[in-house]
Amino acid sequence: GFLVPAAYPDSAVAGLLSQAFCDEAVAQKLLESSNSAFSSFGARVDLAYAIGLLRPVVREDLLTIGKIRNRCAHNHLRLSFEDPAILDLVGNLKHLQVMGGSPPSLIAMADTPRSKFALTATLISQRLLVDALGIKRIAIYHGSR
Repeated sequence: GFLVPAAYPDSAVAGLLSQAFCDEAVAQKLLESSNSAFSSFGARVDLAYAIGLLRPVVREDLLTIGKIRNRCAHNHLRLSFEDPAILDLVGNLKHLQVMGGSPPSLIAMADTPRSKFALTATLISQRLLVDALGIKRIAIYHGSR
């Protein structure tokens, strides 16, 4: 399926952003409230990119993963990885190539559109979770005005 692998990057981007904000409660409100400007996956990806948490290729792949997920989630027909539009979107995923095939077996493992999609989503998610561990939360300013 499409939806499960696409859920991992969504959670990873939210976790990365949450670590970057100085107030955890406000971060949670911004990222999880259904009426927040940052409640959508695309808006979170753009925010993470705008504040320097994502490289351009990761941003593009995340947005492509979101397009694949949305195409499947909002289509009344059962789609597969043989669907021409899905094949085109999966063909646009670049993370595995940018990694330089390191280790080389990763490229070999991505020998089908389904495996390329799942592997890209998983590896990006893992990288974002590791990156989040390295972010030191900024202290809240308590000075006078």
